[in-house]
Amino acid sequence: MKKITTSLFLLITFCAFSQKNFLDTNYIEVIGTATMEVTPDEIYLQVSISEKNKKDKLTVERQEQQLLRELQQIGFDVKGSISVKDFDSYLTDYWLKKDEVIKTKNLELLIKDSAMLTKVFVILEKLELSNARVSHVSHSKIEDLRRDVRIEAIKAAKKKAQYLAEAVGESTGKALFIQELANTRGYENFGSNSAITTRAYGKKQIAIPNFNNISIEISIQTRFAIN
Repeated sequence: MKKITTSLFLLITFCAFSQKNFLDTNYIEVIGTATMEVTPDEIYLQVSISEKNKKDKLTVERQEQQLLRELQQIGFDVKGSISVKDFDSYLTDYWLKKDEVIKTKNLELLIKDSAMLTKVFVILEKLELSNARVSHVSHSKIEDLRRDVRIEAIKAAKKKAQYLAEAVGESTGKALFIQELANTRGYENFGSNSAITTRAYGKKQIAIPNFNNISIEISIQTRFAIN
C-alpha cells in the first residue's frame, strides 16, 4: 500500500519585482514539500533464545533447531532471512548456580509482511520463546521511493510558483536554484513494541507487536525566474 500526499510550506519571495537579485534576475522562491506513506516489506524481528533449566535442559542449540524446523514448515527462508544479531551475545554468561552457565543467542529474522509475522509469532508461542520484538522496519526500494518523493516536491513547488506569479500578471521562467532542505524527513524508522494487537489465529489469540507505516517527507527549496 502506498499513499502520496503533496503539501507546500511556502516561503514566497518576489524580491521586489522592481529590483534585481545577485543573478540580475527577478525571481520567486517557494518551498515544495511532498510526503509518502508506504507499508514496509522488511520487518526485522529480534528473537532471544536462552537455555532453559528444566529437568531435561533445553539448550540454545536444540531450541534453535526446533525454531528453524518450524519456520521451514511455513515457508520461511531460513537460509537467507536469519542472521545472528550479535555474535558476542552468544557467549554472554548468566551465573545462576555454582559451576552453571546459561547461554543466550540473539537471532534477527527478516520478515516480508504482517501475515508471515503472525505465523512466526504462533511458532514462538508454541516453542515458548517469549523474548521477541520488532526492532525496526524498512522497505526494499526505499531509495526509489525517496527519489519519487523528491520529484513530487519539485513539481509541487513549480506549480505553486506558476499560479502565484500569474496572480500578479507575471509568468515563471527557468529554475535558478534547487536545494533539498536538510531538516526534512527523508526516511523514518518505526518499530515500537509499545502497542500490542491480539489477533485470532485458528482457535488461538496471538499477541503481535504493532508497527507504523514508513513515512517519507522531503522539502525542496526552489527559485524560478520571473519573466
